[in-house]
Amino acid sequence: MASTNLDAILDGLAARFHRSLSETALPGQLWHYTDVDGLAGILGSGKLWATSARSMEDIAEIRYGNDLVRQAAVELLPEPAIDRLLYDHDATLFCGEDDMFMCCFTTEADSPRQWGRNPRTASGGAIVLRPGQLTNVIRAQLQGSGLVRVRYDSDRVRRQAEAYLKDVAKIATPLAVNDDDIKLIAQYMMEIGVLAFYTKQGRYSWEHEWRITKRLGLGYPPVVSTPKPHVEVDLDSDGQHPVVEVWLGPDCSSANEAEVRRLAAHWSVPVRHSDKVASQ
Repeated sequence: MASTNLDAILDGLAARFHRSLSETALPGQLWHYTDVDGLAGILGSGKLWATSARSMEDIAEIRYGNDLVRQAAVELLPEPAIDRLLYDHDATLFCGEDDMFMCCFTTEADSPRQWGRNPRTASGGAIVLRPGQLTNVIRAQLQGSGLVRVRYDSDRVRRQAEAYLKDVAKIATPLAVNDDDIKLIAQYMMEIGVLAFYTKQGRYSWEHEWRITKRLGLGYPPVVSTPKPHVEVDLDSDGQHPVVEVWLGPDCSSANEAEVRRLAAHWSVPVRHSDKVASQ
């Protein structure tokens, strides 16, 4: 069994690391743009879906984030921990896309550019949420999850990974005296896998993206053995849902609008219709 002192030290290091990820203040509102089926699904079920990265159309950004983490880790991890992470267990620091789930939001309100990014969105709509309350709902349901802002600074991401790994290597690894200690250290090192969720390679002045992030696979044995397409977040789980209002896209049909308004009545929030022209 790993030492109690080591566990407490690692808890402190992990808490410091997660505070570094949350240093950006939450915005006033977050918008989740979707097609009409997605909008009806959220309003009808009261649930958001965080989608598996493997199920996404483009998983290149997740691979990019994982590569940044790998680069920092291979340079800094002590050899026993590398062996443990890379060879002995499926629940590795460099987890496959099966273990990574996300749901994306933006601070762009009633945006012609957002309506135009996907033709289905212009005929669908958006759900607007309170970020602080959404964060509480997420944490209450999905352990190890959070709401993070997407970064476009790979150097910063690498530095954050390196700082955490250096702390673990310098402070915790000298206390390891048996195999259980190495397992514990390896598990805490996997905390930096969340960095892959919120970094992108490109830099765009118009991007204001936030994500629900959920990383499964931590622990021994791995939590997940069979890939899931999504995990759910119940928006009404605490009796005080974070939904602020619902918007209909500029091309939403009258039939779809009627159905969305019917479903939104349960939430007792305004339903507004954008009159802005969708643009690419």
